Amino acid sequence: MKKLFLFLYMHKFFIYLMFFLVFIFFSYSAYRTKIEGEMLDFVTPEGMSSGIWKFIRSSSIFNPFFVDAWGENEEKLVQFADSLGKNLIQEKIVEPEEISLNEDSKENISDFLFKHRFYLTGLKTENVESILTQEEITKRLALSRMLLLSPAGAFFQERISRDPLNLFGFVEENLKKGTGATILAAKKNNCLFSQDGKHCLFTFHPKIHAYNFSEAESFMGKLETILKKLQTLRDFSNIDTILIGPHLFTAYESKIIKNDIKVAFIITTTLAIILVFLIFRRFTPFLLMAIITTFSLVCAIAFTGFSNNSIHGVTLGFASTLLGICVDYAIHTESVWNAFSKEEMTIETRVQRLTGLLPSLFGAWITTIIIFAIMSFSSFKLVKQIGLLGVTGVTSAFLCSLVIIPVFPHKSINKNSSLSMHLQLVIDKIIRSKTLSISILILGTIIFITSIWKGRGLELEHDVEKFQYRSPALEENLKIFQKRWGVLGKGDIIISKGKSIEESLQKNDFIYEKLQKELENGKLISFMSISPILPSIRTQKESIISIETVFKTIKEEIFREEEKYGYKKDFFLPFFEDFEKARKGDLEFLSFQNIKGTFTEKIARNAITMDSNSWYTVTLFIPSNYNKFSTNSFGEGIFKFNTRNLLKGIFEKLTSEVKQSLILSAILIIIFLFLYFRSIKFCLVAITPLIFSLQVTTGLFAILWGKLNAMGLLAFCIV
Repeated sequence: MKKLFLFLYMHKFFIYLMFFLVFIFFSYSAYRTKIEGEMLDFVTPEGMSSGIWKFIRSSSIFNPFFVDAWGENEEKLVQFADSLGKNLIQEKIVEPEEISLNEDSKENISDFLFKHRFYLTGLKTENVESILTQEEITKRLALSRMLLLSPAGAFFQERISRDPLNLFGFVEENLKKGTGATILAAKKNNCLFSQDGKHCLFTFHPKIHAYNFSEAESFMGKLETILKKLQTLRDFSNIDTILIGPHLFTAYESKIIKNDIKVAFIITTTLAIILVFLIFRRFTPFLLMAIITTFSLVCAIAFTGFSNNSIHGVTLGFASTLLGICVDYAIHTESVWNAFSKEEMTIETRVQRLTGLLPSLFGAWITTIIIFAIMSFSSFKLVKQIGLLGVTGVTSAFLCSLVIIPVFPHKSINKNSSLSMHLQLVIDKIIRSKTLSISILILGTIIFITSIWKGRGLELEHDVEKFQYRSPALEENLKIFQKRWGVLGKGDIIISKGKSIEESLQKNDFIYEKLQKELENGKLISFMSISPILPSIRTQKESIISIETVFKTIKEEIFREEEKYGYKKDFFLPFFEDFEKARKGDLEFLSFQNIKGTFTEKIARNAITMDSNSWYTVTLFIPSNYNKFSTNSFGEGIFKFNTRNLLKGIFEKLTSEVKQSLILSAILIIIFLFLYFRSIKFCLVAITPLIFSLQVTTGLFAILWGKLNAMGLLAFCIV
């Protein structure tokens, strides 16, 4: 090592050039690194491929957004909803076909679908008897049934996808139980109106990932701009709104995280600058610290981003913590290298002193990166990125300190600052005074025992809602919304998995039949399945109805009834053209391969996907009792989850993995210390401060919060 340090010192220009080139390369890589953030982007749940998990997270059908508007004039609310729908289409926030703007029709598409939801979603007919007579129900049920046997049915399923879990019916039931109020049929844009006409619920599905930070922020910015523009108009100036949806909470949490990152980075940087100034009282050491820590952070961000194609926003926030870790290596190296004048210490002597410091620096480096190295093998993307960031950053700081400081020009020596001298005097006084030493020992023992006593009650928190932060204003709006419309969007998802699309569709047909029975038994409120519009080939062949007869009847029924129901003449003609293109003259005309380019395929894509050579279909449902409903009897390759239980499982797994990392890193650190000191006595001396600090931290967590969630445990692990 002495020869290496002497070589570096004798070839300063070469070191400057190499450092500059490496710094430019990593700076460009860090600049090009894509920063992403997604609340559910932690890990793929067990039993589910990454593709289907991404499909569920990103599909708009699972993440409705609600605009609750109220005013004194029902007519103005209708106009407001209509204007909002037009603006959403104009800003390309929703698909044009999702919002109905048929103002001339006596009964527009949304009204028609609202009345037909009992069949399309599997809802019992008793729940809509107050809207339609039994004769109308029977007639329209027959028409709906036939429509669902053809690609034309995609038209209805496409629009009913805005309300796949029959949320409107759920709201109606909530209001009847709670206040006795009755929801009227939608007037425009699939809105619900209270009986007094003063409240309007507008629902739509944005074309974004609801849990992606950047997309949610962009969407909320556009929506708030639209609402502000509408509310400046004279007709809508007295209309107030409440916004509810996962997109809103994601956007808010994104802003909180970004703000926390900025504050943490500013505070850390400021304290580091003050510390360096108090210790060295010169510009050169400060410049060295800045160069080394900046280089370390740039390398860490660039390497982590390169390894993962992007870097998570939370991972980037950890960089502020990394700054405090990396600066230590530069401080120790600079203190030893430039401690004395040239007359008192030659280059050879400096190298010898630095070589003597190397084992201590190496020990600090290896014990620090052990936990980060273990974390980099995590199955959680976020934890893995933090591990890679830590390993790369600390290693860069360690190597950069040894390479840059010896070749950096120093004009003067490091003189002890008054702070350093005072600290040294205090330490010497404590060491020499038995009274002070015993007092500090007693105080430390009391603190340690207290932390053990308090730390016993520290529990691990798995509730994801406690992990999320929402402002009091958002919480209040959520309470108002739920009191008015009920608790929405608490549906579960059933997934069927097959090696082929046909196997997956057969399982989906089986799920559909089972859920129909569960609905009749009162165990379900509602469900939505792709089975009626895209049944398996076997189900089609087992059907008693002739496809040719059905096709002919469909055309006759629709062309005869379409104008009566408010549709323009030949409105459904394009769907029958799709039907003709897809049909091959046999019973397989509804197979997935034969519907490409049709409306049927478009809606099918919302509920079926392929990943890792397997096909998956998705069914949504609302059980009457979440705890009692089970799909264990459904068979192999069929499983269910809801978001709350899913996130709880993810956080439990994260907690378990972090605990294992903590135990493994502790064992490896103890083994390293034993190999380093070759003495059990020195090992105990070395780990005593570690045990003390961890136990005191545990007690402090217990006193302040009482519980520790997975992310807190991760920070605890790094400590």
